[in-house]
Amino acid sequence: MKRMLFALLLLLAMPALAQTPATCDTLAASIAAAAPGDTIALAPGSRCGPMQSIYRNALRLSPALTITASFDKPVTVDLTGSTLFGVLVKGGGGVTFMAGSIVAAEGYGGFAGNGYAVQLVGAHDVAVIGTEITDAKKAFMIGGNSRNITIRGVYVHGQIGDGVIVTATDGLVVEWSRFADFVTVPQQCRLPDGSIIYGEGRAACDKLAGAWKDGDHQDGIQPYDGVKNATFRYNWVFGVPQGFNQLAGCNRPEGKARTAANCDANEDVAIDRNAGLVSGYWSFGVADCARCSVTNNLIGNLTQGRASPPRGYVDMGTVICGNVDTSRGGKIDRACP
Repeated sequence: MKRMLFALLLLLAMPALAQTPATCDTLAASIAAAAPGDTIALAPGSRCGPMQSIYRNALRLSPALTITASFDKPVTVDLTGSTLFGVLVKGGGGVTFMAGSIVAAEGYGGFAGNGYAVQLVGAHDVAVIGTEITDAKKAFMIGGNSRNITIRGVYVHGQIGDGVIVTATDGLVVEWSRFADFVTVPQQCRLPDGSIIYGEGRAACDKLAGAWKDGDHQDGIQPYDGVKNATFRYNWVFGVPQGFNQLAGCNRPEGKARTAANCDANEDVAIDRNAGLVSGYWSFGVADCARCSVTNNLIGNLTQGRASPPRGYVDMGTVICGNVDTSRGGKIDRACP
């Protein structure tokens, strides 16, 4: 009883964290004025439209919210029941976005950064949790030496580009998130009679004397280059052309030694216990990754009969094991130690 009373008194003695209501007009100022640990609650039903500007004599729409301030203890922005048209965190951090929806300022056809829903440039300690991300060229664009970024429990859909593309970032966790229902332009084969076969590969199109045009190659998640200390786990990528792929990195021929001159490799990246049921060929892969792992994932192809096996450069210490391929009868590439 004494312990319970002491705990109650201690709780009452703690300073209460403020929860500040905000509207679209006051949101930016409320965040700037917040004390570390405060919560800013955007009024449910709010649709905070993008900022307007003129660029090269054209009207452009830029993110509704730009944050440059830093907080030692995260300030929470509660978006429950509301929508932001674009978020940019540049050089600042210590902010957590909860619930609600974030879309790109100019939608999935947006110009450059105006087509990104969440853009983090040199940001630190930023989390997006339980949020719907949609109608964007890219859902998350992360880089510029960002650090300590968390994406958890988000639903990414309605994209015309990648779900998460990240470069030059140290400390990243993407977990328990769903990537599905992307806006995808398939491969096309235009036959001599003018008809079009969608989803046809180049070789098959050539045999039909058709004119082939490539389609989209969106990735659910793409750690591009310079990504360090990252974990991707318990995510679900469904129907997206490609799953978890690093398609750039060192930019060197396979088997050649990496050097500082030709490589900004990813390091210490773990891709574990995800499901990648893709509509294209590549499922999981790391092109240049030191001390990385692709383990215990479920892979498969929804349209072409098979997916690629997980791939990586083992000479750089990459571990690939325990992955189950549904398009090959549930074969496990090799058991993890």
